[in-house]
Amino acid sequence: LLLGGLCSIMFRKLRMPAIIGYLVSGIILANYWVGESEDTESIVEFLSDLGLVMMMFCIGMELNLKKLRKMGSFAILVVMIQVPLILAGGIICGMLLGLDGVQSVIFGAIISGSSTAVVTVVLHDQDRLSHQEMETIILITVIEDVAQVIILSAVTPLMSGETMSVDSIVWMLLIIVAFMAIAIVVGLLTLAAAWSAA
Repeated sequence: LLLGGLCSIMFRKLRMPAIIGYLVSGIILANYWVGESEDTESIVEFLSDLGLVMMMFCIGMELNLKKLRKMGSFAILVVMIQVPLILAGGIICGMLLGLDGVQSVIFGAIISGSSTAVVTVVLHDQDRLSHQEMETIILITVIEDVAQVIILSAVTPLMSGETMSVDSIVWMLLIIVAFMAIAIVVGLLTLAAAWSAA
């Protein structure tokens, strides 16, 4: 945490986003501090998970559920247009780079969305957008994350060499969407119960 704070201050002095300092501190820790340890992988994984949880918590603090209902349809429309276009462009670029079909799809899925955590930190540091604009962008990146989970879940069996029919892919997508819907409903009911109990 101390190293991350120092690196972020240094990069802010250079008029660069603090997230770059966090990345640099992660590189330093992974290669020098725990480089000789037998548990390097587990330590780095723990630190990365801890950092991700903290950033996602900050993202949750920025979201307003009432405003999300108003902006949700706009954000979904943006993602429905943007993700397929970038996915198709990624697949074409992957094939031009000599990747096979599955690798090209994965490449397109990776570039079809932005990192919600990184976008949030950069927007917060730059302070160039209004709070409402930032909420809209965060909502779009969250929906992009959902779309990427669906795409990568669909191509995961293909990565192991399995062949899937169109029916099995559609069925898998329906299961993923149903699971997400149930998780959201259960989460909202839990929050409502906790709120009424308080």
